[in-house]
Amino acid sequence: MFYKPIVINNEACLKCHGNVEGDLAKAITAAYPEDKATGYKMGDLRGMIAIEIAR
Repeated sequence: MFYKPIVINNEACLKCHGNVEGDLAKAITAAYPEDKATGYKMGDLRGMIAIEIAR
C-alpha cells in the first residue's frame, strides 16, 4: 500500500480552494452546490491518495 498526502502547495490552487469571495464564490457554489473544498491555506492537508498494488 502506498499513501500520498495531497497538500496545498501552489498559490494557483487557492484561487478556487482558498478564501473565495464575490462573483467567483457565487459561481463555484452554483456549479458545485455540495462542494466544501474551500477555505484552505498554503500547507493545509487537502486529502490522501492510497494506492494498492495487487501481487
